[in-house]
Amino acid sequence: MNSLFSRGRNKKIEPGPLGLFFAFLLYAMGFMLWSGSAQAVTYANVATTFNWIDASTHTKLGPTTGGVYSPLYRFSNTGGCGSTPPYIDDSLSDNIPIGFTFMYGGVSFTQVRIMTNGRLQFNTTTPTTTTTCGYGSPVTQLPYPSAGLNYTMRIYGGDLDPSLQSEIGLAYITSCTTRASCYVSYAVLGTAPYRSFVVTWSNVPEWTTATSASGSYSVQVILQENGEFVYQYGANTPGPGNTVAQIGWQVDSNSNDFEVPAVGFPANNSAIKFYIPRPVAEYRMEQPSWNGTAGEVFDTSGNGRHGTAVAAGAATRPTAVAAGRVCRGGQVADNATAADISAVNTGLSIPTAVGSVGTISFWYNNSSGDRMLFDASVTNNRWFYLRRTSNRALSFVVTDSVNTNRTATTANSAIPDTGWTHIAVTWNFNALAAANSDRVRVYVNGVLSVTSAFSSAGTLSPSIDTLYIGDNRSSVSPVGASAGNPGGANASIDEFRIYNYEGGLALVQRDMNQAGACLHHYAITTSGTPSVCSPPQPVQVTVTAHDSAHGVVTMPNNTTQVVLSISPTATPSTTAAALTNGGNWSLVSGYGTFNDGTADDGLATYIFNGEYQVVLNYQPTVSGNVYAHVTDGQIVESENTVLSVAGCVSNFNGCEPPIPPALQCTPTAPPALGYAALYTKLSGSNFNLEGVALKSDGTREPGFSGSVAVDLLANINTGVSLGANNCPSSQDAVIALGNASFSSGRATVSGVNVTNAYRDVRMRFTCSVAVCGSAITRCSSDNFAIRPQSFTLSTTTALNPVAPSTNKLAAGEDFNLMANPGVTVGYTGTPAVSTANVVDHAATAVNAALTWNNPTLPLPGAAAPNGFPQAAGGSTSNIFQYHDVGTITLRADAVTDAGYTSVDQANNDCVTGSTSNTAASGKFGCTIGSAVLGPLGRFHPHHFAANASFTPGCVGGGFTYMDHDALGITLNITAQSKTDATATRYASPASTYVLPATLGVTLLNDASATDLLSRLSQPSVPARIWTAGAYTAGDTYRFDARNLATPVMDGPYDSLRMRVAVTDATDGVKITKLNGTAVAPAVSSIDSPTTRVRYGRLRMQNAYGSELLPIRVPVRAEYFKGTGWLLNTLDDSCTTIPAAALARGNVLPPASLLAPTATLPVTLSSGQSNIILTQGATKYVGSVDLALNLRSGAGNDQSCVTWGTTPVTTGADLPWLQFPWCGGKLDPAARIRFGSPKAPYIYLRERY
Repeated sequence: MNSLFSRGRNKKIEPGPLGLFFAFLLYAMGFMLWSGSAQAVTYANVATTFNWIDASTHTKLGPTTGGVYSPLYRFSNTGGCGSTPPYIDDSLSDNIPIGFTFMYGGVSFTQVRIMTNGRLQFNTTTPTTTTTCGYGSPVTQLPYPSAGLNYTMRIYGGDLDPSLQSEIGLAYITSCTTRASCYVSYAVLGTAPYRSFVVTWSNVPEWTTATSASGSYSVQVILQENGEFVYQYGANTPGPGNTVAQIGWQVDSNSNDFEVPAVGFPANNSAIKFYIPRPVAEYRMEQPSWNGTAGEVFDTSGNGRHGTAVAAGAATRPTAVAAGRVCRGGQVADNATAADISAVNTGLSIPTAVGSVGTISFWYNNSSGDRMLFDASVTNNRWFYLRRTSNRALSFVVTDSVNTNRTATTANSAIPDTGWTHIAVTWNFNALAAANSDRVRVYVNGVLSVTSAFSSAGTLSPSIDTLYIGDNRSSVSPVGASAGNPGGANASIDEFRIYNYEGGLALVQRDMNQAGACLHHYAITTSGTPSVCSPPQPVQVTVTAHDSAHGVVTMPNNTTQVVLSISPTATPSTTAAALTNGGNWSLVSGYGTFNDGTADDGLATYIFNGEYQVVLNYQPTVSGNVYAHVTDGQIVESENTVLSVAGCVSNFNGCEPPIPPALQCTPTAPPALGYAALYTKLSGSNFNLEGVALKSDGTREPGFSGSVAVDLLANINTGVSLGANNCPSSQDAVIALGNASFSSGRATVSGVNVTNAYRDVRMRFTCSVAVCGSAITRCSSDNFAIRPQSFTLSTTTALNPVAPSTNKLAAGEDFNLMANPGVTVGYTGTPAVSTANVVDHAATAVNAALTWNNPTLPLPGAAAPNGFPQAAGGSTSNIFQYHDVGTITLRADAVTDAGYTSVDQANNDCVTGSTSNTAASGKFGCTIGSAVLGPLGRFHPHHFAANASFTPGCVGGGFTYMDHDALGITLNITAQSKTDATATRYASPASTYVLPATLGVTLLNDASATDLLSRLSQPSVPARIWTAGAYTAGDTYRFDARNLATPVMDGPYDSLRMRVAVTDATDGVKITKLNGTAVAPAVSSIDSPTTRVRYGRLRMQNAYGSELLPIRVPVRAEYFKGTGWLLNTLDDSCTTIPAAALARGNVLPPASLLAPTATLPVTLSSGQSNIILTQGATKYVGSVDLALNLRSGAGNDQSCVTWGTTPVTTGADLPWLQFPWCGGKLDPAARIRFGSPKAPYIYLRERY
């Protein structure tokens, strides 16, 4: 605001509402004046994180010094500035030390003035009211751009009035009543190179009228040591000028180097950062040499646009020289024609990579003549170049897209004859409507030398190509000569920078003035001891740019990208090489851009930003000794120390890998160690194991990462004692698995393959002092078995059923069977045979038909109850026998070992009862199974055993009556093994694998060749076929005579025998036993013992005698002798006549003679007996007829007697003794006479 000064004090003129309106109108008009033209903006801005710095303890400024105020500096009206203290409205402070050198607009400042109206002023001249004093508020306008406000910053251009109520009295009412909350303060914070100068307006009201202030504003400016600055906006209570106050900065109004990014108070708790953007490319030319290798001229902007020193025609390639403007530089070779080119090819397309607005700045060591300094022209009259004329003028020519050449040429002698000159050019094709908004400019030694303003609707010509530094781009040249060096040592170029925006004086001066010492190396220092423990402990790593004398070198803003890496060696390299799982970086202190990149790879990048160091945290994920490295692609570290990354693991354990992968074994404190189960593994098959690092309480240590040696301690047998570290006191094998890389306390050991078998295996972890902090050796809490995958079965005996004539074996003969576990070391189990899985050719289990020996076995105390002896490391075999015929096949798992994995079975670390080699939830079967073997064979009978004998119907007499169904025959022929076991699979009909012999049975008598077998019936003799290894015809038969279709009467057959014949045309098997008695030599046929078969009849003889005595009636058994009948004396107690079979009748005389009683039953003795007839008390003379009913079943007798009255009888069931006595009458009969004068006996005596 304007101030009118009266005697003794300031009086403010209240403009009133209308005045305020005109003030705003003027302000807006001023804004319109500059906003319509193009600006050369050096500083870009970006919203940043609001981070208000508490200023309550900072040094406060007031109308006086001392007390609550600064002891040295105050607000004053020196030079007519502001109000008269104690009023400090529109006041400017004394020059206040910043505390460090702050480069603003390319000029280094060490002090600054603070303006109450939200402004900082870096100009050092005494201000006047017409230039930079009490202006810049909405009341009295001093908007940007303003010639009097160069090198100022405007955080908020309001009419802020921090006058304190108690100091000014009540004529002017303000809300600023206490310096505890309402003040302007400053402070220097931090340590180099990260110091800040902080200026705070805290709760400062806005001048409203001549008698009052209103509103409340809290704003804060932070000047950073790297030349960047931040505006922060805290809480505000709007005053009348809240919406019209400018926010911005101004360096140079002449070059339009200012910016007003906002008008009005921004959002509360917001912040804006101002910075000089990084160049598109920066060639500082610090390389020791160039030889034409692509990318050899480093782009230190971090954008990777590396250039190449090139030569064409007769020109010599540019060289890197020691005498640069800032350290080393690039020297262009002399050449005389446009076709001879010596330049640095940037490969940077000006139209596309830079664009229609840009800046190029560099140092040039002058050379005489007409020379090209840079060029991107490849088409005639489509130019983009800067040339030095022979009059030492600079001419910058750019062709726009409408093919108009725009030129800015300095006056002659703009550059000196010799020595270094800083040159900058800018171009701005912005298509703004305002006249002359487009321009090209040339700066010489930080001064704007020439501006060529024009109006263009175009942009850069698309015919412009990539940029060459130091010479013409092609043979197309407007000059006709190149920018070579005519031989002196001064024609060099250095610090070449390209920007994609129009920088103003600030940028040009910055580039010119920031020359420093030569970067020689980086120094790395560390603080703290890193650890992978939980919580992890990083190490602080400071990277400092050093010159050769180890002095610090301040790096340019937003250039020079370095790569940070971690490796196990101390040797630096320009190629970053990181450890696997090499940890992570984070930024602690630094103004530049940081990027950790891929997590846990040990790599990061950082772009320096006006500082000489960066402070970072490195958090390792792997224990051990490592080194940090840094490189910008050329310069590396030469000062470094080892980082000893401490481990914090107390113990290790092993467990199964995640199944499924989403699940992890989760360690718990002892004794609950179920998580640490290790399952049965298969020999010769890849498997994985998991390792976990443990804290002292037994839970997982997630902070541990590092390389730990893992091996397997394997024992062939169980029962080995364990030491204090849970490792076995001895082991049969140590199987090294290499080093496992732990991350977050876990490591997976993949692709483990053990070709041998072991019953008892444990994981062993060995961690070095460097990795774990102390040496740790520990074995897993669980052990596990590595079992063979399966047995492969084989036999050394040729048993191939495809060749039955040769590869065959008699049942019960020995053959060898071997079980090979597929390992040669470690298998000491005892395979068992499951006969249920051994099947014959019909797929029927052989069960007891397969047997094996139980010999003296090689291992002490071993036996083979299950089929095999105990193995001694690999295969085991035994002698087997198959006691049947055909073939056998050992199906899968016919041979198993269920006990080998005993260490895993108790904990269910394998599947009980399973032989599966396919994991189910990570578990294999506990049992070792076997593969299929077979079919084996052909097996045939070892011999035949015959049982052939008779049991006669009359045992005592050793004979059987024809037609009597009582001839017992025992007849069986059995196919047997060597041990006389029946080959039950020997059966008819013949098949591929069973070829039964032909069987014959005949019934012969004496020397006769007549086969009587057909005479046997009831039942018929079975057909001669094999069933279940035997032929059986045993039964009780009837030798037919009367029952033949044509009855015969023959015999006797007193030497009747069976003949058994076996004809084995394939295998030649013979009979070796008859009725249990060995037959030697073996025979193909053999006869049974003999028996007798006779045609018999029962005969009764007539009898007579005294009526006073009993009469004996002879009854006799007779057999046919071929020509007559003989008494069958062999019938002894075999024939019995029951009483019911006796028929009596035809008594004569009927009136007097009663039927006498008979002594029945009677049993024949030596073929005969008597029926005794006795009369009662009255004795009569007469006769009686008798008959014997021999029929079977019901019905009366069939004798020759003609009965008057047929007596009722019951058959004696002796039909085989019937005989056709008279015309088909079959039963015997006799007539008995009582009263004959004499008996047929001379003497009769009965003995008892």
